[in-house]
Amino acid sequence: TLMRFNFIKTIFDHENFLNSNFFLYLDADLIVQKKITLKDIFGDFDKDFVGVQHPGNFLNPAWNSFVKEGMSSSNVFINTRETNDSLNNKIYHQGCLWGGKKNKIIEMVNECNDSIMADFEKSIIADWHDESHMNCYFLKNYHNLRTLSCEFAFPTESSFYDRMLNIGLTPNIIHIDKAHEEYPRFKGGSE
Repeated sequence: TLMRFNFIKTIFDHENFLNSNFFLYLDADLIVQKKITLKDIFGDFDKDFVGVQHPGNFLNPAWNSFVKEGMSSSNVFINTRETNDSLNNKIYHQGCLWGGKKNKIIEMVNECNDSIMADFEKSIIADWHDESHMNCYFLKNYHNLRTLSCEFAFPTESSFYDRMLNIGLTPNIIHIDKAHEEYPRFKGGSE
């Protein structure tokens, strides 16, 4: 996932991208459960960006995975002025669904990619790879960010799924849980 933004840059010259006004990124393991409109995702189209709240942050608002002061030498922390205290009131977004206005997405993708590449040159990888860089960018643009409920990335992992159903949430989009042995992915780290 670390190279996601680098890959996304390759579509910037594609005719379909050039002829669009909005961009929406979805992981391949998201399965739509009901009809969802552009208005459901982008609302009144008054925000430049859209992201989905991480279910861990929804179930426990004090939980977040922001890279925090003193925990990292990654550009993720260096590039934002957030402090440990100011992060406590912010929503942490999951990297599986995000988007926004095309021109703003171009800026975001380029900045996140440059930040990742600068870290990579110093042998640094942020704790949650591309998701850390995306959240850093969202923090800097928080006033222009629309946050979707985690019902738009409803995890099938039982520890989340059962608790979310029990409090009355219903899945708009299912996020399929995958066995780590079959689909290895990052675990978080110290950089």
